[in-house]
Amino acid sequence: MRFGLWCRRNLRGSAVSGRKNIRFIEDPRTGVEVALQDTAPRLSATPGSIDALGPALGADNRKIYQEILGMSASENSALEEVGIV
Repeated sequence: MRFGLWCRRNLRGSAVSGRKNIRFIEDPRTGVEVALQDTAPRLSATPGSIDALGPALGADNRKIYQEILGMSASENSALEEVGIV
């Protein structure tokens, strides 16, 4: 049985869903629903939540290489062209 199918069948079961330990969020890049461990402990005044999966891999590369590490835009582009970044 494929893992994704196992997750859909078992993580939506009454025991797991009753505890609200697993949260399902759709990945906007792929359209696939991802199962995540929800926040714990859940406090009444500040229960916490997971609303997104986070930025795409490499989304902040330019900012890090140019603003933090001081690399020029042309140096960064050269690294991107050869597939290093």
